[in-house]
Amino acid sequence: MDIKVIAVSIIALIVAGSILYVGLWKLFYIDLTKSRWKEAKADYPRLAKKMNLVFKPGELNYHIGEISGVFNTFQVAVKPDDSATIEIRFKSTPDLFLSSIDLDNNDPFPGMVRFDTENPAFDQYFLTRFATPAISSALKEKSSALQFVDIFVKKWADPIQRFDISRNGIECRFKYGGQTYIPTSALESLLPELCNFAETFEAMLPRASHQEISQRDGNVVGGAADE
Repeated sequence: MDIKVIAVSIIALIVAGSILYVGLWKLFYIDLTKSRWKEAKADYPRLAKKMNLVFKPGELNYHIGEISGVFNTFQVAVKPDDSATIEIRFKSTPDLFLSSIDLDNNDPFPGMVRFDTENPAFDQYFLTRFATPAISSALKEKSSALQFVDIFVKKWADPIQRFDISRNGIECRFKYGGQTYIPTSALESLLPELCNFAETFEAMLPRASHQEISQRDGNVVGGAADE
């Protein structure tokens, strides 16, 4: 076979492979070579230190580890090995359950009802929406103030696999590497933005509808209603 033909074939294969690699990443966040995963594993300790958080190494070689602690006054946990999840704990325990996934039509907890906020972007994104009447009414009355949700979603919707809001707070799962990691380059923006999201959303909820958490270790006491 002609050497030129071989050379052209090799170049074509390299180009095709590169296009496939980039295309799979941009469309599905599939990390074929695991190079991005390896970069994340190497960089998590540095990022944890930079954010004044604690890094716990993974127990197995194919685990990255976990970042946790208090960030922007919120208890947070970054769990790349657990479906590439970021958790932000609320400072309260509001009776609601929202999800970007359409789960079912049954109330997840007693006393909750399905509701609409009349904010199209919010309702279209959170396909499952349950809350107590007090919370659902408060969100409906402040529907225009929910615009911050649309801003966040437009920026991060592509890599998000699932976004839940519940009594515990926010749980956000990502597609990166088939849900095996979260790039530190994304995490540096994601964590502050998710904390801002939690702060803004929680401030919209009526205090009389939930309990206040007295300590971050899980102990709760009854909260007083707004006067």
